[in-house]
Amino acid sequence: MNKVISSALLILSLAAALHAQSEFAPQALLKPKFTGLYSIPPNLDARAGYDTLAARAGINMIFAPGFKPETVIPLRVEGQTFFEAMDRYSQQTENFWFAWDNKTVIVAPGTLTARRDWEPLTLKIFYLDAGVRDEVLANIANTVRTSLQIGGGLYFSASAKAITIYATPSAIAEAERMIAEMSLRNPPLPSSAPLRFGLGTKFLSIAEGGKVRRVIPATESHMENALKDAVSIDMTQSAGAVYENLALMGGMNVIIDRAVREIPASRFHVEGVDLINALDLLAIQTSTLWMPLNDSTIHVMRDTQQNRRDREAMQVKVIYLPEMATTTTLNETLNLLRTAFSLRGLYQSENHKAIVIRDTPLRVFLAERTIADLTKAFGKTTSTTLSAGGRSLLAESGWLLSNADNARPHLELKLRSRTTIRFNDTPKVIFSELADLAGLKVSDNSTIKQEPEIPFNLYNVDILDAIDLFGFQTRHFWQVVDEHSIRVIPDTPQMRRDLEPMIDKTIFCADTSKAPTLLNVLRTVFGLRQIFLNDKNGFEIHDTAENVALVEKLVELLGTAERPATDVPATTAPR
Repeated sequence: MNKVISSALLILSLAAALHAQSEFAPQALLKPKFTGLYSIPPNLDARAGYDTLAARAGINMIFAPGFKPETVIPLRVEGQTFFEAMDRYSQQTENFWFAWDNKTVIVAPGTLTARRDWEPLTLKIFYLDAGVRDEVLANIANTVRTSLQIGGGLYFSASAKAITIYATPSAIAEAERMIAEMSLRNPPLPSSAPLRFGLGTKFLSIAEGGKVRRVIPATESHMENALKDAVSIDMTQSAGAVYENLALMGGMNVIIDRAVREIPASRFHVEGVDLINALDLLAIQTSTLWMPLNDSTIHVMRDTQQNRRDREAMQVKVIYLPEMATTTTLNETLNLLRTAFSLRGLYQSENHKAIVIRDTPLRVFLAERTIADLTKAFGKTTSTTLSAGGRSLLAESGWLLSNADNARPHLELKLRSRTTIRFNDTPKVIFSELADLAGLKVSDNSTIKQEPEIPFNLYNVDILDAIDLFGFQTRHFWQVVDEHSIRVIPDTPQMRRDLEPMIDKTIFCADTSKAPTLLNVLRTVFGLRQIFLNDKNGFEIHDTAENVALVEKLVELLGTAERPATDVPATTAPR
């Protein structure tokens, strides 16, 4: 009898562990509207077969780049559940699939490269007993790492008595079973809310409180409830045309790079999603990237490393560990962030028990959440966000562009009401026409790139914002010459260095002994070059007003002997 009870308890424990790890499994996320058996007739092309399943299940299907829609599949799939049919058909078509959310599936080629790039990974932190010895913790972590061949996806923190795993859901489930067995615990183990990563860390989801939700970047928070479950679209046109249609639905403007307009037409079909999801799914299918530039305009470009490096908005945050956290905890946490997520814009301040991070809003959220989860035994983390204008950091307004606001007081404008812009011409002509509408002139010493015609359409827009947006689209920047004219030049680092207004300022730390260390972070994390220490350990800086403001804020926070008083809790979501 005792054996039967023990066996039952073991089965229940394992079931609970599997349930705890299944938050992102297709069977947990998706609810097909037809619960019966599915069939796919033979001799359909791959896209048509998947569409057959999607239509009956009421599930959206998005096809990753590299998917071959025209491949004819001679075999029949019959009498299977939706999940079985998806698995079988994907095996036949040499694809793999995963649930994006509760109503959408992503289908991608089944190659090793595509799996590496597309297959989502999950991050979960397991907490062991506070009394476990460091050598036992290390042995458990190394055994799991070796047995499951997780390699760099597993880390342990002796001070937090925790094991962090960054792997597939199946690997995490098996890891939890092994950790429970070796630590003489019954699963499920105490753990953090799991985070799921899509396409590296371009997309994040979190499972907490029994629900899975997308993590929305701070830059998109104003769009979070736009067209909630109301976007239904079925178009076979170019990526640019579909983006324009979605923007129109959302009452937004969109500027589109020339390279995006050259992407061939393909079918994009989703039903009952919100605006952000529709834009993200279109971006996935077309290898494009979209980002808000202000509260009513988005910019679309090809998703390349160069575009992400040059165009993505960055956020700067100082995250304070709990007062009781140790230097060991600080070092362990920083090491995990650098190795697991390849975060490079990081700096630690030991006496403040703080980590400074400069990265995209979503990766800043990831770092902040991980720090909070790893240090929760010591108390709560707090944080301070730094903002500045300029090309790479979010402005005080939360937007990337701030040139128009800075220039407005210095220009005498003819057009002060909002207007509609519709052009299809060369950059040189469009800049001239925009300036003319504003009652301004483009100066003779402007240098505008000679490029073919490009559409530029905006609705209900301020004229200086329109000049800003067109400059961003065509990689130009502009500056005030006098109250009646502006100069337009290519937006290159060299041009910026030569022509952007610079100011000189001397800034002192409250504790001047901290200056040499801070100088290092300002040069390495923020790439500031024209900054040095004078003989009184004061910062002499020659830079833009925005960068000078950033230095002042960072020096105010970290240039003291003690950490500043703050009661701002670390955010649990970048909203």
